[in-house]
Amino acid sequence: MEITNQSELAEQQLSKIEFLMALISLLIANIGISLAPILIVLSEHELSATATIFNRVWIAAVVFGLLQGIMAVGRRFFKEELPEPKTYTRQDLGLLLVVAIAFPLGQITWAWSMTQTSVAISALFHDMSPLFTSLGVWLLFAQRFDRQFIVGMLVAIGGAIFLGLEDAKIGMGQLQGDSAALLSAVFYALYLIALEQLRSKFSNTTMIFWASASSVVIPLFVVLLSQDHRLFPSSAQGWLSVIALALCAQVVGQGLTSYSLKKLSSGFVALFSLLIPILSALLAALIFSERLNLFSWLAFAVILVGLYLGISSKSAVKSQVKCL
Repeated sequence: MEITNQSELAEQQLSKIEFLMALISLLIANIGISLAPILIVLSEHELSATATIFNRVWIAAVVFGLLQGIMAVGRRFFKEELPEPKTYTRQDLGLLLVVAIAFPLGQITWAWSMTQTSVAISALFHDMSPLFTSLGVWLLFAQRFDRQFIVGMLVAIGGAIFLGLEDAKIGMGQLQGDSAALLSAVFYALYLIALEQLRSKFSNTTMIFWASASSVVIPLFVVLLSQDHRLFPSSAQGWLSVIALALCAQVVGQGLTSYSLKKLSSGFVALFSLLIPILSALLAALIFSERLNLFSWLAFAVILVGLYLGISSKSAVKSQVKCL
């Protein structure tokens, strides 16, 4: 009896450590992603929104491909078995297709929205993805979340809206840009939902490599059909911008987001992304010496309260998300 209790206690301790590691990874991922709006704006001095995303994903695909190769050599050297199935089911291929379509379309519409409306408004509508993610897993997989998680999500989203109210007065007339930013939230929600399902079967490096590599197709096709055929930057500053975007937002940001989905629910990952507006505002204050007023600090506090409610809820962990 004592051995059984000790075993259960050890499993609980391991589960807590795994949850903490996933949470720290998600925090680092959001820091990387929070740099994306700044780097996208810098890149768009030379490239279109679509070409910017094209460079982001192909550079990341090369990095993850090299990492895959190094890991494969390591497995052969130590004679380890492949940690995942070698065959892909129709469902796997369908989910990979959703990832290949939803991620680049989400990033393209978001990057394009920044050219049509203010960055703050674009980020505000893009950060509505928790609503669409939670609604999506409820409709598609009959998952439901506890009351504390739902309250936390609504509080955090309210804080994000509160944060964008000042800037909303500037750009509300740009309907196309606002609609594109909202559409990007829908695409990102679909991407997270599909990625969560795939992460239950495939390793993180394999999954994020295929996500990045497959996401090259749509941006390349759109650029080649557009009037501006420029695919690559023409200056050192332009290359630095797209390389930094690929490394920060894709390799670190999406790579660690994918890693966290092994333990955390997609709804929670989307909710935690509401921390990004706070990080982006703090980075903008640090880099561009922008001053934050009391209004902004109050919004930060509301978002953090909502995130705390979400983190401490049972629905944060995948194994605790209930199915009908």
